Amino acid sequence: MAGVRVNQLTLSLAPGRSLVADVDCRGRQETLTNPTSASYATDEALHFNGFTAEIGGAPSDDVEEFLVRIGNGLVDNIWSAGGAGLLTKLPAGAFSVGGRFTMAFTSTDAHEAFVSGEPTSLRLRVAGPALIGTWGYGIELELPNVRYFSADAPLVPGRLVYDIAFEALLDASQSPALDARCRVWNGRMSYA
Repeated sequence: MAGVRVNQLTLSLAPGRSLVADVDCRGRQETLTNPTSASYATDEALHFNGFTAEIGGAPSDDVEEFLVRIGNGLVDNIWSAGGAGLLTKLPAGAFSVGGRFTMAFTSTDAHEAFVSGEPTSLRLRVAGPALIGTWGYGIELELPNVRYFSADAPLVPGRLVYDIAFEALLDASQSPALDARCRVWNGRMSYA
């Protein structure tokens, strides 16, 4: 596909699993290309074993899984003169970041944050194994201004856990203002 832009990226991680990335794309048209030989990285997938979380700037060992959606809100219905019936533009709409996470119910802090409506911060990090010394690879999502839109603790048989839905809000106190920061580091020094 030519003229592709990412509409939404979803990152999710569950206990005992590898990090999963789902990418929703919009493309302008199909094009033929010469076949290539596939090559695959030898690095291990990012796994739950390397997962750490911070809530409100403090480490949290209670977060068990997460799903984060990063959306560009692409406007994908623009056809114009001279476009031969193809999409001529894919402008971004409203940028949004939201998702959910599950955490052990060890206190009422999450419920109180939901009821008060006070924003908090959320940092999710998944690090891969070290390649050489402390040099490794991974991904970190930093959401400096998050508001909970639900903090449910369903009373069902089994463990009592929170299921928290959130949206990232624009943090104007940062320069430049941001609602999310994603940091990726990998095994190539030039891309760290």
